[in-house]
Parts: sequence; structure tokens; C-alpha cells
Amino acid sequence: MARLFANTGIRRSPAIEGELLGIISVTDILTKNNFIEQPKSVVLEQEIEKAIAEARAICTEKKEK
Repeated sequence: MARLFANTGIRRSPAIEGELLGIISVTDILTKNNFIEQPKSVVLEQEIEKAIAEARAICTEKKEK
């Protein structure tokens, strides 16, 4: 939703699930999500570092056997 807003310049959009539930705004997206405090690139970097550490541990374990 945030990407759609950014790419099209939309500032508000109806939230519809069978009926009108309300209006979503850019402000709603910014205040309800944590991508400002913890951007996706930081999260992905942390996940990659964790996967690398796990892979190294597996390699070390297999070398020792």
C-alpha cells in the first residue's frame, strides 16, 4: 500500500472489504508501521548475517566430523 501511494502520489484511499471500512492516509501508514524505526534493509541485513553465521557453524561442524 505504501509503495502504491508513493508511486502514484495518492495521499488517501478508501479501505474496502465488502463495504467501506474507512479511509487510509499516508499519515496512517507512517504512524502504524515501524519501517522508519527499523527499515527493511536493516532487517534484511540482520537476517543475512544470521544465515551466514548459521552456515559457518554448519561448515565448521561438518569439518570436525
